[in-house]
Amino acid sequence: MRVAARGASTRTDERSEQRAGARRYRTPGLPPWTLWLAACVTFAGCEPTGALGPDSDATSVDALDAPGSALDAADALAADSGAPGDLEASEADLDDAPDAAPEAGPDVDLPDVDLPDVDLADADGDAGGPVAPPPLGEVEVFTTEMSEGRADALLWVGYGRSEAWLERDGSSLRLVRSGIASNLAWPEGVTVAGPLVAAAASVRDVIVGGAFGLMVVRDGVVIASPLADRFANDPVRAVLRVGGEAGASDALWISADSGLWRWRDGVRAPVTAEGLRLAPGLLAGPAPIATAAASSVPAVWLAADGGVLALHGFPDAPALSLERPDLRTPQVTALGTTRGGLVLALHDGLDGSGQLRVRTQTAGRGTWLASGRELADVGGLASLASHAEAPVAWLRTVAGALLLVREDASLAAASGPPELAEISAFAAIPDGRLLVATPAGVRAVAAGNAVSLGDVPPDGELRSAVVIAIRPTDLAAVSRITATLTSADGASTDLAVRPAEAGALWPTIALDPLALPNDRYTLAVVVTWQAGVSRTVSAELAVSLPAWTDVGPALTRVCGGCHATGNLLRRVALDVPDVVAARVDEVLCRADLHQTPRSSVPECTNLGTNLPASMPPGNDRLSPEVLATLRAWRDAGFRP
Repeated sequence: MRVAARGASTRTDERSEQRAGARRYRTPGLPPWTLWLAACVTFAGCEPTGALGPDSDATSVDALDAPGSALDAADALAADSGAPGDLEASEADLDDAPDAAPEAGPDVDLPDVDLPDVDLADADGDAGGPVAPPPLGEVEVFTTEMSEGRADALLWVGYGRSEAWLERDGSSLRLVRSGIASNLAWPEGVTVAGPLVAAAASVRDVIVGGAFGLMVVRDGVVIASPLADRFANDPVRAVLRVGGEAGASDALWISADSGLWRWRDGVRAPVTAEGLRLAPGLLAGPAPIATAAASSVPAVWLAADGGVLALHGFPDAPALSLERPDLRTPQVTALGTTRGGLVLALHDGLDGSGQLRVRTQTAGRGTWLASGRELADVGGLASLASHAEAPVAWLRTVAGALLLVREDASLAAASGPPELAEISAFAAIPDGRLLVATPAGVRAVAAGNAVSLGDVPPDGELRSAVVIAIRPTDLAAVSRITATLTSADGASTDLAVRPAEAGALWPTIALDPLALPNDRYTLAVVVTWQAGVSRTVSAELAVSLPAWTDVGPALTRVCGGCHATGNLLRRVALDVPDVVAARVDEVLCRADLHQTPRSSVPECTNLGTNLPASMPPGNDRLSPEVLATLRAWRDAGFRP
């Protein structure tokens, strides 16, 4: 059949068509389940959205505080609700936000594309026919307590190494970060009922979507945002953050009733394909796909009315690959990917039961596996939980049982505590664990013995003293825990592990950057259980406190004319670190007097009032930034 024009439906009743007989298509030179549509994506009508926060004067900022981008310092205008832990929504006037440009431009004209119908069985496997997954196995799972809250929906929003998630209980929504829960108060008239989607936009920001459109949560507070304003009353079905490369900022993909959008660096752009409906749909990824130019390129995966598609080549050479035109929404109920490149599509079968299609890619070739006989004993599938950074995925059956999808696409039935039989919601965690809501509270489920680290700085940078929690499964059966810190040159130091005591749920280790040289480090923790099983978890850390190399050049530039080594007037040599360290308070006092009253300079207060006038004379002086670095160098112990 011919692909209809954009916006027209090409499907009458998919189930009746599937029953009617085999539907096939062939594209010369390509596998039967893949159709390439190159250069079919447009960004016409890009719209600048301005700042994420209420500061409407910003013109071009990466409003999500993504790595490699500048963030406009937008204040969260939160009103105190008067209740501990409650965070009121901001109400900022958005009338001054940048005017919207036209939302969409003309689509790129593509040659006519014939898309005959496809039979589900035909599309599975490779040229040799359908491929069945390995037989169903078994795996023992353990749980650890995460919070005491009850929830009917869970959304993982941790960024980097941070642990954070959203819990919904009826009409209330909580953000839990580092074990601390904060109730989120939404703007008047906005309800959090119905399906919710969320994505971490940065360490500070979380994007939440639903029937209301978009909301931005910054530092635990719902803030006003021109970006969110663009999606007011535009139901959002999926939101996905995709990291930038080579220092580039992240991109945010949003699937709404109004269309598919890509937002980056303060600009949102419509993504359209001639003859295909790309929204509303489900988003996942990135996961690799082979193209004519490369055996593996990262792609964003989309399940929509047009089928399961891979979007790749952004932003320079955008292209679309139609992988499974037979798997369409709303029959596809969940879409996910894993770190190893699996693409998982959960869909309704002809008998109404949930079925699974898994795509694997090896040697540049993608193969789709179909669940079937191996699930006969567990019944249909109800839901899927996956994360693009996790090595595994999780399934839940209609009967309430948990299944693990391993890295090789094999399935394993999970056996564990009785509380897992009463799960009301679940979400995948990047390290492979599963966050579940039970009547007793929120738990983390791990396959077999496992261990994770809590409260590690999200970017790995040790700026101040931290206490890192060691979280093994089945803590009562742990017999030994060791921890080592290894520098980049291979020097290792054994760390003291403090056992869990009254008031502390987990064993901990303490790290103080003031006691460590500037370097990159690997923290390795080994946990051994009584049965003799050991697991290792690691984290990459760094210490980069101010050193003399950050201070000396500025002092030499500004003060070196009179205060260099060997000066004729025998003045204090400020190009010698030991000399500056011995007289640092005097240097700070005299330099800071250019812009600060003497009474407000702490170093002047410490030294008394018998000091000469400010230095250096004239207009050339040490900037506030240099003075702040000089103080930080002092506080870090005068690092060479």
